[in-house]
Amino acid sequence: STQLLSGLKELLWQVYELEESVRHGVAGPEQQAMLEQRIQALSSGMRDVADRTGMLEDLSVPVNLLRHLDEGGWPDHYTSESFKASVADNQASKGKVAAVLTFRNELLEQLAAQLPEETAQYRRICEGEAAAVKVERQEGDTAAVTTERQDGGAAR
Repeated sequence: STQLLSGLKELLWQVYELEESVRHGVAGPEQQAMLEQRIQALSSGMRDVADRTGMLEDLSVPVNLLRHLDEGGWPDHYTSESFKASVADNQASKGKVAAVLTFRNELLEQLAAQLPEETAQYRRICEGEAAAVKVERQEGDTAAVTTERQDGGAAR
């Protein structure tokens, strides 16, 4: 991508030189030859840049960023605003999770009052599944530590 960037900079410089040549007019054969040479250099530079764009095939740019730039905005401003929006969305999600947990706890309380045996059985099942997940995590951590010790600290 640095090759592409340097190619684009060179292309912009060639456009500037061509504009200056045209602005000052073409009076004689020397200026005509220089103008033709600059046009050929610009054409060659455009082909080089077009050939280098294959490096950008996997590049993905958000459409909203492109709109922001088209409207004259700065990329840093877009990044900052996107970050702020994601923080706000994250806070909203946390609030929704808290509401669901509060609803779950309230529901379990009311179920325990109405159906104590079934609620106790449900809680035992949940505790058993949570314990199984915890054991799996601990076994995974132990295996990672064992591998790390055998490899001299290279694994993980």
